[in-house]
Amino acid sequence: MEPLGDLSRGVEQKPGVLQPAIALAKEAHQGINGLDGKPLFEHCVRIKDDPTMVSEAQQLVALLHDASNPRYSTIPLESLFGRMEQIGCTEKVIGAVKCFVRPPEDVWPYDLWIDYLKRDPLTKDTKIADSKDALANFPPEREEQRQAWQRTLDRLSDDAPEPPETTARIEEAMRRYPLPDLSKL
Repeated sequence: MEPLGDLSRGVEQKPGVLQPAIALAKEAHQGINGLDGKPLFEHCVRIKDDPTMVSEAQQLVALLHDASNPRYSTIPLESLFGRMEQIGCTEKVIGAVKCFVRPPEDVWPYDLWIDYLKRDPLTKDTKIADSKDALANFPPEREEQRQAWQRTLDRLSDDAPEPPETTARIEEAMRRYPLPDLSKL
């Protein structure tokens, strides 16, 4: 896999952003367990440490992607994004984390949202690492959830060009409930 910096512009970080981001993720997930019953912060660190997360931008998004989910974070969204900016995260990294704010299901069905995440290497790589970690750490009795994660991973790993009908559905969803356009950051 090519390093993200070679694939996308706007991801270079100011020096020293990773340590404050670790502290921010730890604060955001304080006392919160993931679906596997373990501290959610540990899941985010495992994703950051995934061998595919080679750039600092990837590691930042990996650390903070679940902090954008109000169910999994003690920090309100606007405060989270402001604090990310304060510690030196680029607009691209903040935008990528905003992509993980789960949009309404009636506008963005889950599979369509995954197709949207596939469009940018930063969000795609994070969701792939997230899915792999979930699969590796889910208890066996949660087979239905494990199968759902496998379907997500399979969808993300499919490198076929986006079908025109998917493009049309994403464009319609963007009109109804816009998500960040990372290609413009």
